[in-house]
Amino acid sequence: MRLKSIPRANAAILLLLVCASSAIAQTPPRIVLRYDVTLATADFPNPAARLTFNGKTAWFLFDTGAGVHILAAWFVRAAGLTVDDSLAGVVSGVDSTGQAMPFRAVRGQVGQLEDGGLVALELAAVTDFAPAFEQFEIGGVISPQLLAGPGRAAALDLRVPELWLEPFQDAVRRLGAVRLPRQRVRFCGSLDEPIPNLVFAIPVTVSRRQGVLLLDSGAKVTKLVANRALIRGVRLERGGETTGISGTPQPYSVARSLRIAFADSNVTVDSRVADTSNRPCGADGLLGLDAIGRCALVLAQKDLAIRCAR
Repeated sequence: MRLKSIPRANAAILLLLVCASSAIAQTPPRIVLRYDVTLATADFPNPAARLTFNGKTAWFLFDTGAGVHILAAWFVRAAGLTVDDSLAGVVSGVDSTGQAMPFRAVRGQVGQLEDGGLVALELAAVTDFAPAFEQFEIGGVISPQLLAGPGRAAALDLRVPELWLEPFQDAVRRLGAVRLPRQRVRFCGSLDEPIPNLVFAIPVTVSRRQGVLLLDSGAKVTKLVANRALIRGVRLERGGETTGISGTPQPYSVARSLRIAFADSNVTVDSRVADTSNRPCGADGLLGLDAIGRCALVLAQKDLAIRCAR
């Protein structure tokens, strides 16, 4: 599950909306996350935390594939948050199936974690989510890399799970992570933009073919874009349908037992393959939890390091 922004005319790609840097002072250095059994059973196996805004509590998924914090419209209504329509028609987005999604915004919101820590969102997008999100009390998506802010990195350890906000080198030493050469990583967006946004795509090898995949802790499984050189010649089986945040179904095929090499890791996954024009960072698809769920990701504005369990 993920959201990506779409560009305005004659503009560079903006990967969603934003949490502003004022959250830095209030966000604790460590956020304890959970893999909740009920959410996983409902097809939401993502790292999550309970947050309370204006007296209303819900689950929030921590999604490296999102360049923005985004609140579900049902939650905004239930919490009685004031919506700002000034961004409507200015910044919009698409979900992982390519379905267009209009954005509005909320400003100046502070969520409380279960341990009392505060997470401030100066500006967050608002859009309609699929009905399942309300059914399972999922109030939105948090972009961990945007919580870090200037001078810090978001160290998302998916093995635990937990999120540390600390200097990049401190996280690398603590985790024993390997820094990827900057010239090999695609840093799409920037925290220095008027609307901060940031996602990461890394080089991979699939069946001896070179490609680039987006790091996406919001996705349950790895997904590849059909008709790309990365999977040329790969045998595809009949699949089913997948949906994005909007709830719009998208058919997919399955590529069985793909051997994917990235960073210091090798995994074998059954990947979904779908036609989509939504290719954030120009990537050939995304690495989901089936590939990166045993990894720790250290995400900074201009640096990336990874440590995966062998």
